Amino acid sequence: MRLSSASVDWLAEQCGASADASDLEQTYAFSHPLNGTRSLKREELQTEAPSFLRWWVEITTPAGERLLEMPLARMVYAEHVIHSNPGRLDHVAYNAAFYVERKFQRQGLATVVYPAEENLYRKWNIAEVQLHALGDGCVVWLRKFGFQLKDAEVYAADYPAWARMNGKDPTVPTSAAGYPDAFLRSRTELHAYKVLR
Repeated sequence: MRLSSASVDWLAEQCGASADASDLEQTYAFSHPLNGTRSLKREELQTEAPSFLRWWVEITTPAGERLLEMPLARMVYAEHVIHSNPGRLDHVAYNAAFYVERKFQRQGLATVVYPAEENLYRKWNIAEVQLHALGDGCVVWLRKFGFQLKDAEVYAADYPAWARMNGKDPTVPTSAAGYPDAFLRSRTELHAYKVLR
C-alpha cells in the first residue's frame, strides 16, 4: 500500500511535507483487533487547481470480513479555504468517508484511526482537517476529537428554540462539545473542522 512517487513529490512541493511512499501503510497499520489487511483501492492526484491528492483504503478484519461499508476516503488540498479563518487559504485535509459496518460499530475503531490520521496530517504539514458528519458522527467528532463547528453562529442561533422545545436550558454552550447529543443528532449533517497548526 504505497503512494506513488508523483504523490510523494507533490506533497513535498505543494505542502512542504516530509512524505514517504509508505506513509499510508504506516498510518492504517494502527493497532486494533479488527484491523487485519489493508489495501489502497485508488489514488488520485490532480495537479491543476484545485490541486489535491485523494485516496481510498479498504480494510478487512483478520477473519477476512469487510470492516467498512465502503473504502475509507480522504483528500488533501494544496490550497483550500480554512474554516477557522475563512479569508485564508492553506493545506487542508478532508475526511470524506468512514462508514464502519454495523456489526463492527462501537468497538473503538475511530479512536485509533483518527489519531493515526492526525499524526499523518501533521507530518504532511496540514493546517486544518475538515469533514461533514452524519448521525453519531455529529457527536463523536466534536466530543472525542475536538472538532469545532463551521458556522458556529448558525447553531448558536438555532439552539435556544430547540432547547425550549425539548425542556433544556436555552443558554448557548460556549463550545461545540457543550451542545446536548440530541441537538447535535437533530441536524441532518454537521460541517466541522480541527486546527492542526
